Order: sequence, then structure tokens, then C-alpha cells
Amino acid sequence: MNPLIESDRIVKVTIGPEFGFYAACLPKSRYRDVCHWFTTVEGTPLPYLRRLLLLNELFPRCHTRLAGFIVTKDRLHAVTAQLIAQGRPASLAEISTWMLANGFRFISAWTWFRPADGVALFDVLEKNVMHCDDGEIVPFDVIPIRCEGVFLEMMHAAAERML
Repeated sequence: MNPLIESDRIVKVTIGPEFGFYAACLPKSRYRDVCHWFTTVEGTPLPYLRRLLLLNELFPRCHTRLAGFIVTKDRLHAVTAQLIAQGRPASLAEISTWMLANGFRFISAWTWFRPADGVALFDVLEKNVMHCDDGEIVPFDVIPIRCEGVFLEMMHAAAERML
């Protein structure tokens, strides 16, 4: 048995491309509605590992560990082990209330941004946010990004436009 994986953890393997998907901005789309300003691209190891570290920084209850890597059909996939939270998927109303209380602003479906520290959360769906039995809301499978450069400028502009 892998010593990084205990019975209170769920093991996850990245799907899609080797390291999942990652959010990207489309600067030339700023004349369109905000929902068209961002897209997803195939993840690579470095952004994936940064995302994993940021997820643990923002949501320590997740306590997600990199357990290793596997190869399938000539593709490398990350394997993680994450604490199992008892509860149910959070409702959209619960997610919205929690996000607003924690300084995030709604950008578009499944996307939130916190202007104070430049953190964006993508893939904020009911299936990726847990309402734990103790009442805590835990975004456990979202895509967190600490925005920089043009991405940060676009997130701030999107947040202002959505006011």
C-alpha cells in the first residue's frame, strides 16, 4: 500500500489530457460578453502542480497530496489523494453565499474572482463543492489560479463589468 494514501482519502487520476484542463484568457474577446473572455486549455505539469499547491493553501481541509504518476497509452497522468469529506454537493445558492462572504465576485457560470488577492476559481460547479455535514462549504475540485499579467487585468475588468 502506498504510505501517502490512507483509508480516509479518495484517490483521483487526472482525466482528459494528462494534467486536466487549465483556464486561459482571450484578450481579443473583450468586446464580447464576459462569458466569452475565458476558455480552457490542456494542462501541463507546472500549472497543475501550482494549482494543487494553491488549492491546499486556499482550502486546507482538502489536504490534497500528490501520490504519484501513472502512464496510460503513452500519456502521463497525476494521481492525487484527497481527504474524504462527509456531506452532500453544495447548492448554487450555498456556493454563491459562501463565495460572496469570502470576497469573491461572480464572473460567469462556474467562474469567481477575488480582487483582493487576484485569485480566480474556475469549474465551480455543485459537483465540485461540498456542503459538509458540519456545515462548512469546501470547494474541493475547483481550478484555482493566482492571476498575473494580462489574465489579472482581464479578471479585474470582468469583475467591474459584472457589478
